[in-house]
Amino acid sequence: MQYFMKKKVGIHLMVILLFSFMSSAVYSDDKKDEGKYKNQTFTQGIQVKIDGKRYYFGGMPVGTSGATDVPGHSWVQTGKNKLMGKHHNTNNFWSSTAGEGELLYVVKAKIDTWSEIKAAKYYASGFTHYHHMVSAKTGMAHPTKVAWLKHVAVMHFDLDSGPHPELYHHVVPGVDFEFVPNWMMPYDPSHHMP
Repeated sequence: MQYFMKKKVGIHLMVILLFSFMSSAVYSDDKKDEGKYKNQTFTQGIQVKIDGKRYYFGGMPVGTSGATDVPGHSWVQTGKNKLMGKHHNTNNFWSSTAGEGELLYVVKAKIDTWSEIKAAKYYASGFTHYHHMVSAKTGMAHPTKVAWLKHVAVMHFDLDSGPHPELYHHVVPGVDFEFVPNWMMPYDPSHHMP
């Protein structure tokens, strides 16, 4: 019995060490990328071309143009199907311990489909959450593609508000593997009807 307990503890320790190493390696790559886009203009309600059509991040209305976005987020396009974002505590929507307007995360986004294999690969790289994209013309969710998001925290705070306060956790600088982790749930566009 002791042999199995030691074996079990050893495996858990190995997983924790591997996870810590993976998280710090992922974080250092993101710190390099963050500097590249420091002087860019980040836009809330950015339009992204997917399959030749214009899409927004699904969320709250932004201005009067019909654009939508996730509260507190602004974006710059960094390549085909790639964006870099900033996630602020706008209207204290996300955190009661961070100040109004404070930068909480730097966010990487990749537009891609969902599959079990892709979900596991994205999660291993820190992309724990995917978000639906809505057509600028119809408001309908894209039938197959989502924005995979990696949230890299820049400060300590409690993520205790937002759309899922039940997912409360204390955030430390680095990749937040607990940020609304829906990576393992198959994408269903019918859950995002206008």
